[in-house]
Amino acid sequence: MDTRTKYFILRALRLAILCGGLAAVIMTGSSVLTGNGDHARATLKSEEAGTPSTDRVNINTATLKQLMDLPTIGQVIGSRIIEYRQQHGPFKRASDIIIIKGISEHKFRQLEDLITVD
Repeated sequence: MDTRTKYFILRALRLAILCGGLAAVIMTGSSVLTGNGDHARATLKSEEAGTPSTDRVNINTATLKQLMDLPTIGQVIGSRIIEYRQQHGPFKRASDIIIIKGISEHKFRQLEDLITVD
């Protein structure tokens, strides 16, 4: 088998793996990053209804579980959010969450439509 044939076989194999993985995510409705499909299903249902999802997580009152249901928030960052609240009081603006170690501006942009301080 020549090099060009091997190259095309490998490309086809990579494409098949990618498509198979994507199909699994679509069928299960789970998120690749968090392994949690709850938000994806809620968003999908609200989009089907024609209205955007208005259920936001209040970062001033949320439990660790509620914080961990957000994309990119795991146990460590969720615990840091709660610890910050206990030491410094409630967040004044949702964007103040950037103060937390591990939450960059990029992560905040992923979260900003999902969180509130009201």
